[in-house]
Amino acid sequence: MTSHDELDLPTAAEPAGQPPTEPASPAHPGPAGPTTPPAPPPAPGRGGGRGRLIVAGAIVLAVAGTIVGIRLATGHGHPDTATAPSPAASRPPAGSTPAASGGPSGTGSATGQPSPGPTAVAPAGLLPRGQEAAAAAIPWSQVTDGWNLVVWTSSSTPRSSTQPGILYLVNPIGGRYRIAAVPASSALALWSPDRRRAVLRSYLAGNAVQELDLGTGHRLGGFELGNRSLLGYAGPGGHALLLGVPATGSGPMALVRVSTGGVPQRSYPATGTLTGARALYTADGSTFVVGGQRGFAVLSDAGRLLRQVGLPAGASSCVLEHWWSARVALADCSFPAAAGTSAQNLVLVPVDSGSARPITHATLPDLGFVTGWPVSDGMLVQRAASCGYGPLARIDASGTERAVPVRLPAGVPGQAGLIGVYAGQASLTSGGCGIEPNSLLGLDLRTGVTTALLGPGLNGGSIR
Repeated sequence: MTSHDELDLPTAAEPAGQPPTEPASPAHPGPAGPTTPPAPPPAPGRGGGRGRLIVAGAIVLAVAGTIVGIRLATGHGHPDTATAPSPAASRPPAGSTPAASGGPSGTGSATGQPSPGPTAVAPAGLLPRGQEAAAAAIPWSQVTDGWNLVVWTSSSTPRSSTQPGILYLVNPIGGRYRIAAVPASSALALWSPDRRRAVLRSYLAGNAVQELDLGTGHRLGGFELGNRSLLGYAGPGGHALLLGVPATGSGPMALVRVSTGGVPQRSYPATGTLTGARALYTADGSTFVVGGQRGFAVLSDAGRLLRQVGLPAGASSCVLEHWWSARVALADCSFPAAAGTSAQNLVLVPVDSGSARPITHATLPDLGFVTGWPVSDGMLVQRAASCGYGPLARIDASGTERAVPVRLPAGVPGQAGLIGVYAGQASLTSGGCGIEPNSLLGLDLRTGVTTALLGPGLNGGSIR
């Protein structure tokens, strides 16, 4: 559930400008939101596992209040093996229909940054599935890719419920650590690069954000976003936030970095049109990528345009998903066809040199793909669907596609949305197409077994 915002990208290298006198703008995925208070979080859609009707030339999703589609951040930053081949073009059967598996939720990468390198498998001695411990017991040395940060509530209708939630850190096998109580009006927006902090966002009037220390549950800082957009943690170490500031009049949207308390620190050149709700920072925090109608811009954290990467031939707009490798980002792009419709395809965007390159080549009536992750024999992808989450599939290096059935555990309704992949396991969330987010799931890619890690199928309630 990311949205396509409009923000101008620079056309030439420019020095950093002065911070705007008006407040900066955040809103996780979607940039510019309306000045009116955002609505409660929508049902899972684009941002990771989205199914959607793909209509006319520019697929523009409303961003006002988009908070991380499913309110869940993952620690999946890498494939299930060290290196994965780039798959060839894939053309699944025309008109394939959505299955009860598929699309990510609103989080591609938990931190929005690549991890330093893949780890083998989940460490031994993890808290067993279904067991709960206090935040003080978190084994920080083991918290890496494969862990998930999730807000859980005892209500089965999280978006309309007045029940407060609980912020949990969940290990790869379903042991959970209770971090803090979360108001019914708040949801998870960001997880910091060091995994020790997170940003919660309220979707009530004021659109407030607050940063929490995950080791203590204590509030570290906060401010009101207003109509600004929260694009991600920013800078070396992720101790600041990148915001999108709505345009005034006919002017462009701007990018600004602020402290986690909302104090402006730096502004960035902007003269193109941003279509994404997310910025991806490299691991050292020195460089980030944003997407636009004319392509992608790579900027330095210091405020300089480093390079621009044009859209692939035939693409009309793209939304950044997550890092594919340390210096290559994955984007989901719309490829318009006749009669005002589009197919979605996955595109690799290099930070340092080269052009954006499609790695899937769906054409209508095939709706295409909305996210994917590299795995040992190619990639694991989520198909697009007209409603909810589409099915999962593996595409090998030759372009051959093979369905990946997902059988949801007993008591878990809906479809499965792909969140991330790590060490032979995929993280999923259930829901979609009229069903609110409910369960956090783990899918063993070797055995095909799906296990409930939090929510229905384990302890009830739902996630948001």
